[in-house]
Order: sequence, then C-alpha cells, then structure tokens
Amino acid sequence: MRKAVIIGGAAGLALLSSAVVAQVTAPTAEVMTAGQRGFAQNCAVCHGAEGGGGAGPSLAGNPVTASSLGVVQIIIQGYLNHGMPPFGHLSDDLIAAIASYVRNSWGNAHGEVTVATVASIRADIAAAGPGE
Repeated sequence: MRKAVIIGGAAGLALLSSAVVAQVTAPTAEVMTAGQRGFAQNCAVCHGAEGGGGAGPSLAGNPVTASSLGVVQIIIQGYLNHGMPPFGHLSDDLIAAIASYVRNSWGNAHGEVTVATVASIRADIAAAGPGE
C-alpha cells in the first residue's frame, strides 16, 4: 500500500480522504516538454534547472515526488514555512505538466499527474477552506 505525503494540517487530512492512488502511467513526451518549460519558468530559480536544489530543496530522488497529491498540493498552496510561494494561479493543465515533469525527472519515475487529478485536488483545497 502506498502512502501519500501530506503537508498542511487539517486541510491535508481532508485531502487524504479523497485521494486515490492510481496505476502509474508514464507521461507523454508532450506532457514532459510542457512540464519542463513550466518548471524552467516557475520553479528552476529555486530548485535548480536540473532539480538539484538551491534556495529550494533538491527534487532529484526526493521521496515527496512519489505522491501526486503531495506534489500538486505543494504547487498550489506553496510551502510557506520553507519559503515556497503558492503557484495556485497556474492553470490545471500547467500544474499537471509541471508535477508530471518533477515526478519523472532526475531519477524519479512516479507516473503522470492528470489535469483531472489537479482539478480534484484544487477543489478539495477550496472546500477545506483556509489552513490553520
């Protein structure tokens, strides 16, 4: 049984109740290209162009990348206690592509994150309301 990595108190617990662990499907080349572009524009300044870290942690081999829920939630809500701003203003398409890219680059191989998954997580975050 796989466990989701949850960041965020009560909101995280609410998200866990609706999380579904899906079969791993490798992202298409198109998704990876879009994700790489989105990562370069929004994430690389802190996580490094090759995901090796800098101001932000290394994503290469990072166990957090195993959880599509955790990755998407962190992208949308940020991780303010660690200096990461929220990127919830990005479209579901772009978040799905970036999450897929992060989860399948630099030694990570955790499968595609779909737009439907991002939309579902975003709806759960909105329904949970403001965090603690």
